[in-house]
Amino acid sequence: MTQRAADRHGWKRHSHEELVAANALLLGRVTYEGFLEYWPSATDPIAERMNALPKWVVSSALKTVEWSNSTLIADDVVSRIQRLKDQAGGDILLLASADLANSLRAENLIDEYRIWVDPIVHDRGKRYFDGRVTTVLELVATKMMGSGGVVHTYRPGG
Repeated sequence: MTQRAADRHGWKRHSHEELVAANALLLGRVTYEGFLEYWPSATDPIAERMNALPKWVVSSALKTVEWSNSTLIADDVVSRIQRLKDQAGGDILLLASADLANSLRAENLIDEYRIWVDPIVHDRGKRYFDGRVTTVLELVATKMMGSGGVVHTYRPGG
């Protein structure tokens, strides 16, 4: 199977494009632990980028992080992430990590939301918008995927 056939819907290519554009990854504990099981030993271009990027892991439960280029943020999360944003010079990509996303949203620390909508609806999983805080968003871009899915990019404001 060719790379093009394996990614006929564009999601893998889009994931790689987002990773290439990012300067760092921000992960919650559960996402970090799940990624740690796969990405460090994977060898495709996405894995190469995931492994090379600086990773910031937010967790009060973890004592250390093992994945290459990873740094633990165990306390003073809001101010540490604000400092990261001030220093980053580019995108910090928050992957999955719904609880962390909701906490950062409540502190107005998310500059852009990229919401992937795939035409498959699951009956499980965490909510990214948990209802604790109202956030008005402005649509700034939409990208159609071959599967009928869409990536909507929003910024706070509106």
